[in-house]
Amino acid sequence: MTTRTPLLALIVTLHSWLYATLVHSAVNDVFPGDYIALPAGASSATLYHFHRKQEGAYVSGARSNGYTIDSDYLVLRVNHVLQVGSLRVAPLLVTGAARGAVDGVWPANKQRDAGGMLDTRFGVTLWPIADAAKRRWLGLTAMLIAPTGEYDGSELINPGENRWREVVMAGWVQGIAQQWTLELIGEAAWYGQNDAFAGSNTFDQRPSQALTGYLRRDVGAGHSLYVGGQLNWGGASELNGQPWRGGTRNRRLFLGGVWRVSPQWLLNGRLARDLSIDTGDRMHTEMALRVIRLFFNLKWRVCAELAEPGARVYASITRSGALQA
Repeated sequence: MTTRTPLLALIVTLHSWLYATLVHSAVNDVFPGDYIALPAGASSATLYHFHRKQEGAYVSGARSNGYTIDSDYLVLRVNHVLQVGSLRVAPLLVTGAARGAVDGVWPANKQRDAGGMLDTRFGVTLWPIADAAKRRWLGLTAMLIAPTGEYDGSELINPGENRWREVVMAGWVQGIAQQWTLELIGEAAWYGQNDAFAGSNTFDQRPSQALTGYLRRDVGAGHSLYVGGQLNWGGASELNGQPWRGGTRNRRLFLGGVWRVSPQWLLNGRLARDLSIDTGDRMHTEMALRVIRLFFNLKWRVCAELAEPGARVYASITRSGALQA
């Protein structure tokens, strides 16, 4: 039988704090517009910066340990849209780095900060429905997360997780009237085994699920404001084959806006906070900024709304990659 020492309890609570990989948030963070298909031949490069403050640890809704984690992430996502038969298909690659520090209750012989490369993500999204005229999209995503990030099993905090993960997602986008857009994204994630957890311990986790929704309003000139929410549940864990911690359920609130700097440049700012949490670390504050650069290498006549709904101007995409009104 596993001996549940205070140190191991703290390790389980803090393990994999980087990139929100425990079930108190979705494994794959989704922003408004992610499931709107670009035209075939288009590419995008998206740079994310997250600053997060988390409070721990919560058990059955009550805080049991007095520590906080401040972390910063820099993440790059690139994708390219292909036409495969009647479907638009977009392979994607996500890589990044992060650094964080802990304040409060902490073992004296363990480091209080860590940084390095995150696990690499490979994925593909296809759109069975991509109807810009009716402002309606359905996207399906499969993602494999490889254990390429930096990991030291003797420490409590690590950028990488030392385990494989698989994620599937489905995103539905629907325009409502002229100025509103509703987006709903479901996620299911499966976790491989970490056999070097806090030394030589074995850590297993059951599948987790998440549901994210956004409601956006176009405010003109390609800009929009949005409110969103997220529910997370599941992900019960085992340590050395013995039940350790039950699954969690939490609710998160998002507020943000999208600014179209130019036809090819988009800015998205978002604030987030957990409204409730059962088990794990509570997200006290998240500030996120993402910058999107769009590249168009085919001659195409397309509404700029394809890149981000809210814009109503039509544009001509030239082979040089310039987007001209």
